[in-house]
Amino acid sequence: MSELLYRRLLAAFNEDRFFSTENDELIGQLGAPAAVLRGCALVRRRAWASAAADFSAALARPGVAAIVELVAGFGLFACRRYHEGLEALARAAAHGKPGVAAQARRLGHELASRLAWHEEARSFSAGSPADRAALCERLADAIDQGP
Repeated sequence: MSELLYRRLLAAFNEDRFFSTENDELIGQLGAPAAVLRGCALVRRRAWASAAADFSAALARPGVAAIVELVAGFGLFACRRYHEGLEALARAAAHGKPGVAAQARRLGHELASRLAWHEEARSFSAGSPADRAALCERLADAIDQGP
């Protein structure tokens, strides 16, 4: 069912129909991922304010997945909403699955570095506490095994 709804929504975006009652209803049914999709389509059209509004709306929904935070964070950064974008990437890095968290940290570090926001860049390069604990365990195992 949701695949058909996404197809309808994407077909509307491909025809440059971004704002309609039907689209708003579909986004309401599909949730944050659909709002992020419209935001991405609007970024492609350089409709920065509308795209940023969709990304922010997606992030404001309860229980947003880390992948949504990752994409919306990058989208907000493209819309020049740097602080909001980096905050979303930080949340994705903090609670995403390992692959998403690693991508969010890498992207957050890169984007903050491009702005010369060194403190923010350092916060992304530190990794999560779980990552640091896993690294310590691997190092301890390597030391225990010896040469």
